[in-house]
Amino acid sequence: IPFPIPFPTVCLGGFAGRRANFHPGTDASTACYRQTTTGATVENGYQNQAVLLWEAFGR
Repeated sequence: IPFPIPFPTVCLGGFAGRRANFHPGTDASTACYRQTTTGATVENGYQNQAVLLWEAFGR
């Protein structure tokens, strides 16, 4: 995903989550990785498409 405003120096990290009901026994993980100053990869481990929420922080 591209960040709406690039970080001037560095992206220090990020969080990802999904908006859905809890389903016991299913893979419902999310991840935020490969951060750069302009974007990151946000991934959904759930079997179906889902709305993902994310937040990145940096300086």
